[in-house]
This record gives sequence, C-alpha cells and structure tokens, in this order.
Amino acid sequence: MKKNFVRALFVAALMSTAAMTTASTSAFAADHLSKDVATDLKAAQDALQAKDTATAMAQVKAAQALTDRTPYDDFTINRFLSAVSATTQDYTTSANAFDAFIGTPFFAGLTPEEQKAAYHDATVVSQNAQHWPKVIEYGQKLEAIKGLDDLTMTMMAIAYYQQKDNANAEKYAQMALDAAKAEGKSPQPNAQIILGNIQGKTNPDAARKSVEAIVLNTNDPSDWSRLIDDALSQKANSIDALYLYRLRNQVSAMQKGDDYVIWGELATQQKLDKEALAAYDKGISSGKLTSGQVGKAYATARNNAAQDAGVLSAAASAASKSKRGEDALRVGEDYWGYGRYADAETMARAALAKGVKDTGEANMLLGASLVAQGKTAEAQTTFAKVSGNAVRSRAAHLWSLYAQVKAKGTSASQ
Repeated sequence: MKKNFVRALFVAALMSTAAMTTASTSAFAADHLSKDVATDLKAAQDALQAKDTATAMAQVKAAQALTDRTPYDDFTINRFLSAVSATTQDYTTSANAFDAFIGTPFFAGLTPEEQKAAYHDATVVSQNAQHWPKVIEYGQKLEAIKGLDDLTMTMMAIAYYQQKDNANAEKYAQMALDAAKAEGKSPQPNAQIILGNIQGKTNPDAARKSVEAIVLNTNDPSDWSRLIDDALSQKANSIDALYLYRLRNQVSAMQKGDDYVIWGELATQQKLDKEALAAYDKGISSGKLTSGQVGKAYATARNNAAQDAGVLSAAASAASKSKRGEDALRVGEDYWGYGRYADAETMARAALAKGVKDTGEANMLLGASLVAQGKTAEAQTTFAKVSGNAVRSRAAHLWSLYAQVKAKGTSASQ
C-alpha cells in the first residue's frame, strides 16, 4: 500500500453548544464576586444563553477591564471567557482561559459534575488550539474520574499521535472506537484515521479497512479516491481499471483533469465511444479539463459516439437474438455509457444466461447497473460472485462497499 494512503492531517472537532455548560448554564457565586464584576458577568451569562456571543464577549471584556478585581473575580471571568471564546471558535483564547481557571484553588470548590464538564471542554478546546500536552493532561484527569467519552478519547489519541507516542495514540484511538460501538454511535473518523496511519506502516490491510470504515460513515470523496488509488496501484487490465474509474465518477472522486482523461482513454480502449465522450465532457464542465488538453481524442470520441448512437438499437436487437453471451455483454457495456442502467442490467443478465467466457466482467456490469438503480442488496450479492485477479477483486469489493453506502443513504462529505 502507498505510504500516503491515509490522511496525515486532522480536521479539528468543533465544540457543540450543548458541551459548553461550564459557564453558560451553571450559576456562579455572585455573592463572592465584586459587585461590578458580578453585574458584567450576569449580563454575559444572559447574552450567552440568548446566543448573543458578541454581547457576551463585550461583557466579559468589560469585567476584565475593571481594576479592583479579586482572585475569585479572575477565576470566574476566565470561566466565562473559556466558554464564550470557544463558542466563537477562538480556541487559543479559550484554551488559555481554561488553563487559568482550572489552575486556581477555586476550581476544587466546583461540584464533581462541573469539574468533569470543565475537563471535557478543556480537552477538546486544547486539541483545537493544538496544545497537545494540555490535551493529555486534561484527558488523564477525565480518565481518572471515569469521564472520558469517544470524543475525548479521540482528542487524546490525536495529541499522543502529534507527540509521536504511537503506542498511546493507538490505545486511545481503539478505546474511542470501542466506546462508540458500545453506544451504537458512528465511530469518530479521526480515531479511525490514527489507527490507519499507525497500522499502515506494518499492516496495510488493517489500514485499508480503517479507511473503508470511514467511507461507510462519511462517503467522503477524498477517502474514496485513496481506496481507488490503492486498488489501481497494482497492474490492471483496461476493463478492471475502467470499473474503478466508473466508481470514481459515481462517488464524486474525480479530483483532477487527468482522472477524466484516463477514464476516457479506458472507455475508448473498450470501444465505448459514448462513455469516452461523457468522460471528456464531464471533465470540461467541471473546469478541471479543457478541450485543448484532450485534443484529437475528444474530436474522435465525439464523431464515433455519433455513429455509435445510430447503430445501438440495431446492435441491441441483434444481441438479443444471438446465442453468444459476449454480444449481449458488449451492448450492455455500451448501455452503461449512455446511463441506461436498466437496459445494461437486462443485457448483463442475458449475457450470464447465454454464457460468457468472462463471467467476472458480466457480474461487474450487472452489479454496477443494480447499484446505479438503487438495488443495493442484490448488487452486493452479485459482487460477491466476482472472481479474478487482485484488481478485479478489489474493484468488486469497493463497488460492494458503495452499495452499502447507498443503502445507508450516507451523504457525501466534502
């Protein structure tokens, strides 16, 4: 497997409003505060509860500007500042405020649940601020009071990974996945990515499965692209490669102009001129390709596709009468290029019924046609019948994975 198979960068988890309970929904000891600080923070609390973060921040800054503050005033101001700045995604300010308010003797006076909420939010905010030692410190505090959840386990895994402590990174990533599974939740993608990054060095199959698990939950085109690139890293004949590029198109993983060029060339090699033209046209309409870049191949595909359209009906009629399954298979492949998936299904079934030398290709066509029509359960059964070389097996597996994604109705994550 290629070393760059899984992502090396992480998308930071964003704080949720519900998670920010530390200051916004818990009462503060107003009788212990200076009068003016209490007035400003009460206004900040009301504004935060009303989701008016601009006013809330202004009131916190007003409290900070007072000159006769007590240590308890600063403790409470930082408590509010940690919440308000996290809500505005100013994670550095939030992380520093968490450090200041957790690090005071007054923190011990909070209830156990308030402390747990603070450690939880501080762990996530510190991860967003990339304060890796603090992520680990607060995560360990949470772990000691049995307050870790799959999100904070993932934050710890990320922090350990960034600190090059792969043993602990793998430990907490696996804990996060196990915790999500136990609660019937979708796994944290970053936990899966970390496992993939670590395991990919010694266990490519495990890394591949980690990315497949992510795809099932996110349908992310970039991860699909990695899976398809991995399958194509082995030598493939043109028809198997074509099915991988058809899948790339289906899952919106055509990331550069060359993808459309290769798709078109593979279709041309199979004499599927309409599909070749469709590949070039889609590349041009996407803005990733120009007609000048395609050159003569584009004009050839356009001319041949026009001729092909004129004889397709006659070819289909002849294939239906023919005793040769290969004739039906060729027309079925042509139908795919036209987007006529029901007709492609009919021809694939006819090819299998009459008998073909390459049953693997016929089942690939049948399975792909079924997926395109939303017949996902039957498609998975069909792909399970596909046999052949390593690339074809990978192509069938990935198409089956796509059928599972479609069955779940997972929207593509961009």
